[in-house]
Amino acid sequence: MRTIVAMILVLGLAACKPIQLNYVGPREGPEEYLEGYDDGCDSAVAVEGDFWQKMFYGHVKDPDMAEDKLYKNGWNEGYSYCRSYMGSLKSGGGPIGEDSWFGY
Repeated sequence: MRTIVAMILVLGLAACKPIQLNYVGPREGPEEYLEGYDDGCDSAVAVEGDFWQKMFYGHVKDPDMAEDKLYKNGWNEGYSYCRSYMGSLKSGGGPIGEDSWFGY
């Protein structure tokens, strides 16, 4: 019984991203660009993040959108922005707090 409960918890956590990024990304624009931006940002968090962030974020690049210029531009901009953002958090700066991802 414990094994089943543990498996349900692990699968439930793997299906979501409980760690929310506190950044200002684009809110409007073409759907392809916004999807690319989100995917690029998730990829940057997977590269620059800590252990917990790497558990919930991964490299995301939609192969069906590989030739879409809006998606590629969004992905590159999202990756660049979020990688820089994560780097500033690692160095103790950033908009969340002095030296904590969660701001406390």
